[in-house]
Amino acid sequence: MSEDIHKITVTHIDDRHHVSGPSPAGPKEFDQNKIRQLNIIFKIIQRRYFVPTIYAISGALLLLILTIIFYTYVLCLKVETAIITAPIETMGAPLTGIISEIFVIPGQSIKKGTPLVKIENIDIERDLEMARVYLAESKLTILHYQNLLANEQQRLKIYQSVGSSRVKSAQAQVNASKQDKVAAEHNLNRLRALHDKHYISEATWEAEFAKYINAQEKLKSAEAERHLESNSLNAIDKGIYFTGSKIEGVARDLSAEIETAQMKSKLNEEKVKIYENILNKLTVKAPNDGTVLRILKNIGATTDNNNPILFIEPFNANKNIVAYLTQAEIVHINSSKKVKLYVPSNGKTYLGHILEINRTDGFVDWINAQYKWRDLDLDRSAMVTIRISQNDQMDFNQHAYAGMPVIVYFARRLV
Repeated sequence: MSEDIHKITVTHIDDRHHVSGPSPAGPKEFDQNKIRQLNIIFKIIQRRYFVPTIYAISGALLLLILTIIFYTYVLCLKVETAIITAPIETMGAPLTGIISEIFVIPGQSIKKGTPLVKIENIDIERDLEMARVYLAESKLTILHYQNLLANEQQRLKIYQSVGSSRVKSAQAQVNASKQDKVAAEHNLNRLRALHDKHYISEATWEAEFAKYINAQEKLKSAEAERHLESNSLNAIDKGIYFTGSKIEGVARDLSAEIETAQMKSKLNEEKVKIYENILNKLTVKAPNDGTVLRILKNIGATTDNNNPILFIEPFNANKNIVAYLTQAEIVHINSSKKVKLYVPSNGKTYLGHILEINRTDGFVDWINAQYKWRDLDLDRSAMVTIRISQNDQMDFNQHAYAGMPVIVYFARRLV
């Protein structure tokens, strides 16, 4: 190149010496000559170095591509049949019914006790209303019998007052009869000595003896009357009284009716509480803080005890990645090596390490349904569990959710 430039320069100088004219070239002509020289130099450089430069760049790009391919497919094993797993709360219905309201949406963060789904059960609602009606009836029955018992107790108080007066009167009659008997007995004893000495006639003695016998009978009659009145007064305490023609009293019966009505009221009250508790449980609430992953049913759908309604992922739950490999792939996995993870859903890359390698677990049903189409002729019966590194754990728990697919790059062990 230097020789060519030198020849061009010498030739140009010689041409300038042979130019005839009265005066040397001006500034304008000198600038044009310089531009012409630079163009000639650029053409020479372009002709000699452009093609080698293109070849060098192409070679570098090819080397980079080969390096990426070597690292990706030779030094690393790429597995796309992987998914994020986490301890998931499966929320179902406590009993059959129809979903009337859904209060959350997938991806929503919820607190413990947040209402999730409301379920209607016509049978439970009808039983609750009937229990409330029976409870109201039993309370009215208790009130009715209590009013009757209050009236009966008022009547008993009247009879008790009358009975007390009769007992007092009977006791006074007994006391008077006792005095009459004592007086008759004293006269009889006094006349007995006179009768023995025949100072009084036999008729007088018999008359006095009859008086004594009569006083004894009156005392017995008075004591019997007092006993009867006392028993009547005691019966009033038990709710029974004598009206003069017959024995009456329904206080005991009314008390028994009140006790029966109270038992029925308590039973109906327990039924109301049970049905209300069941209806409260029909509003399914979050058992803990977390995120709604998926809602499996819509408003108007029927529910049962077996099929779940929605999934909740608890907060601060350690998520793992489960990768499903073929038996041919699993032999290339080195358990001591770290792995690289890529989550297509959020476009983030994380580092992790292998927790467990299991050659026999295989696909669970829903994973099998999701991934089996990839390799119909291969049996992905090996499973590798991966834990996110401590540095990436917080970001991973925040942006990755259970069920997201993951691409895993294992360090390949050449066999």
